[in-house]
Parts: sequence; structure tokens; C-alpha cells
Amino acid sequence: KCTLLDVVNLYKKQRQPIPEALVLYYAWHMLYAAEALHAAGYLHADIKPDNFVISNDLLLFAGHLKDKTTEFVSSNLAELNVTIKPIHLIDYGRAIDMSCLPSGTAFTTACETEDFACVEMKEDRPWTQQIDTYGILGTIHVMLNGDYMQTEKKPGSNSWQATLRPKRYWNPIWTKIYSQFINVPSCHEQPDLATLREGVGKALEANAAKLHSALVYHHQVLTSF
Repeated sequence: KCTLLDVVNLYKKQRQPIPEALVLYYAWHMLYAAEALHAAGYLHADIKPDNFVISNDLLLFAGHLKDKTTEFVSSNLAELNVTIKPIHLIDYGRAIDMSCLPSGTAFTTACETEDFACVEMKEDRPWTQQIDTYGILGTIHVMLNGDYMQTEKKPGSNSWQATLRPKRYWNPIWTKIYSQFINVPSCHEQPDLATLREGVGKALEANAAKLHSALVYHHQVLTSF
């Protein structure tokens, strides 16, 4: 099965960056998955690129796009986001059912995977959903930059930032996601995933033509796996 980490490596092999429009598309579905999981009272607790598997639906859909006009994606984007699930989140071995625990429960154990240890773990502060949102950001970062995210404290500040920050010519939604997912105020003040997903959706609408061509090429890359 092809994972998002495999996708990153396939594009590296082609010496091509993953198109931003394609990362936006995957990010929309990552946020949607986390929303659903958290609404059901669960933490995945191990979100990373190799735990997102590419679906057969995406392969079939992307394979048919070469016969469609570039307006097809822009005209059907909202419907496509509902009917086509491009990725599946797997490996629930570390998942936590919060409904089994007392209300207000938080955790302080550090993640074994250093690259996906949220700021709260680094500062020995309590965490809950931060482990998942930081994992989503880490996955987005790998797709945008081809390498794992490292964070550091901002000079003269208590807040943190990625050492490699979003490029100025990228969509501004990334800056919001980076800022909100790295610096979560507390376990009771989590980022609004629905609002951020809406922002990603608007960015996708503005880049629908680019997404169309990115998916056509993406199919070629995936079928080489």
C-alpha cells in the first residue's frame, strides 16, 4: 500500500516538489479525518505520513481526469471532497478513547517519535488533541518541504516556530495552520479544525485548475509505485 511518505519519496525520485494544490487537497482530508475522530471522542496519537494510505478511489478518480476538461474539478470540488476519500488514516494501536477517562483528562507522556513530539511534550506540559494536530502539521510539512519538521523557540518569546517556515508565495492558510498547530494555548483551547478546513477549501477553489493538472500527474507517479 502506498502511503503519503511513499508519495514524498516518489516525488523526490522524480526530482519534483509535490504541487501545493495537491498538498492542500490532502490537507483538507487530513483535517476532516481529525475532526471526525475528535468528535467521536478519540485521539489517534500516532498521526504521521506513513499512517495515511492512498485509497483506490483516488487512483481511479485521478486516472479518469486526463479525459476531463480543467473546469471539471472546479465545478465539482465540493462534491468530490465528499464522495472521493483520497486517503485512509490507519494504525490505531496507540489510539485513546477519551470517553473511557474522567472529564478533563490530559497526558504528559512524551512521544517516542521525536519528529512528531508536540511542543507540550518538549515543555512537559499537558496535552490532548495537540498530539494529533501536531502530527497533521508534521505530515503537511513533509509534503511541502520533503523533510521532517523541526521547531524552535522564537527569539525573545515563549512561542515556538518551525525552523523552516512557509514560503512567502505559498497560500497564507499555511501560516495560520503552522501558528495554530504549534502554539496551542491549552488543552481547553484547541484550534478550530472546521474553520481551518474551510480556509483550505477556499484555497483549493482558487487553485482548482492547478489541482486538476496535479492530480493527472499524480496518477502517473502513483502507478509507478
